[in-house]
Amino acid sequence: MLLHTQLSIVLALSAASAVLAQAPAPAEESPPADAPASPSARAAAGLTIQLTPRAEHTFESDLQDNAAQSSITRAGGELRLRYPAGERFSLGLTLDGEYSWYDISGIDTAGNDLGGLLDGAYSLGLTPSVLYSIDRKWGVLVGGLVQSEAEEEAEFSDSLTYGAFGAVRYAVNDNFAVTFGGGIRTRLEDNAIFLPVIGFEWNASTKVKLATERLGLKVTVKINDEVSAWLSGNYELREYRLTDEHFLAPEGVGRDHRVPIRFGINWTPSPAFTLEGYTGVVVWQEYEFLDADGNEAFDDHSDPTGVIGVKATFTF
Repeated sequence: MLLHTQLSIVLALSAASAVLAQAPAPAEESPPADAPASPSARAAAGLTIQLTPRAEHTFESDLQDNAAQSSITRAGGELRLRYPAGERFSLGLTLDGEYSWYDISGIDTAGNDLGGLLDGAYSLGLTPSVLYSIDRKWGVLVGGLVQSEAEEEAEFSDSLTYGAFGAVRYAVNDNFAVTFGGGIRTRLEDNAIFLPVIGFEWNASTKVKLATERLGLKVTVKINDEVSAWLSGNYELREYRLTDEHFLAPEGVGRDHRVPIRFGINWTPSPAFTLEGYTGVVVWQEYEFLDADGNEAFDDHSDPTGVIGVKATFTF
């Protein structure tokens, strides 16, 4: 149960970190205390819309304790809306969706066919937020989230989790900013949990940036005005409600844990469009399945394997 609690904390922190990434840096966009932006100037900026479709494939790898193999293909997208509602307030809304095709084949140590361990699963999230810019250094972000993660044909009502968070962002100077706060989130098959929210962004030079990103770190190097390269490593956890007909854990929870290291190239020919491609290695991955009572029904790790992906960002 301790491991279950730790993993749920990681899942909630990942969701909150994704929301915080929407907040503009106070050092760049928040008005100074002695010269707040006028309502007309804020309104002129209007509604900002950002659409980000993405796709990723994880190549086949062997499971370590069972005679089986797995590969994963994902497709998804994110829609972010932000609207300046006053001199210092802006309203945000993020819609995120992803579908994962799991190709798992083979048998486990008990002779069960693992072809039905996990086939297709989805994740849908809705995150409203409010950003208040106190001055050029300080900003406050509050918001909530509703998320559904489930295997196909699982009960939608049993897949929902809810949360709320608040955080403060402080720009030490034009090159370094920190974010700190906390949030609370419900969990599948367990009690709600409170968690900290911590992050930073550091412009080490005019070309190099280091920042936290979704339970990991990312370093970005600007090559020229249109092209940049980056290297990231992070922990990912996807958690799905299973169907009532699952052969190992009916109405239970399936988890996909992983640590990928990715290298990518971004091409930004205009402020309205960015194309990103990357490759890398999933250095660690674990599949864990719990029954409806929280008891472990299956657990195994896969060997390291390659991953490739592409993402585009359109800003309107």
